[in-house]
Amino acid sequence: MRVSSLSLALAALLVAACGPSKGAPSTSPAAPSAAATPPPASAPAAAPASPSAPPSRCPPGTAFTRGPAESEHESGAEWCARPDGTRHGHYVTFWERDRKAAEGDYVAGKRVGKWTRYFRHGEVVSEELYRDGEPDGVWFAYSLRRSFAFATCFDRGRRVWQVSSAEVSEDEARAKPCP
Repeated sequence: MRVSSLSLALAALLVAACGPSKGAPSTSPAAPSAAATPPPASAPAAAPASPSAPPSRCPPGTAFTRGPAESEHESGAEWCARPDGTRHGHYVTFWERDRKAAEGDYVAGKRVGKWTRYFRHGEVVSEELYRDGEPDGVWFAYSLRRSFAFATCFDRGRRVWQVSSAEVSEDEARAKPCP
């Protein structure tokens, strides 16, 4: 797989920040509670809680769906799907207590545009860009408290370059050309 080293790095970052899996994924759909406790006023900005993709947000010809997440580390997911089950529209996964774990969009079953992954406490762990289901553009990964960790440039799934915070600042990484 062309992105395996980045996937492993992001997985390691998530496990380090969030802890190991608590077991196999649940087979029952995640039903987010409406009584989620808001964070204290002094807490850092966090990912909004569910529901995130109400039926009105789904594209015409799709239906709002809830079910198990793709990752065993997440408690559930919400997405828009065509009648044949193809994901098409917004997709969101959740940690327990209805905090977003990841979100982005699918078009005809392929990831497109910006995808954002979150630590369990709500801060951003990575920002990823996709085109036709392939990594494309500069991805950014962060450590706790949104401290820049590394950036990776992809050109239609092929890794072009990768830099870490030891080499460049986040601003320098954002300014670095990527095909």
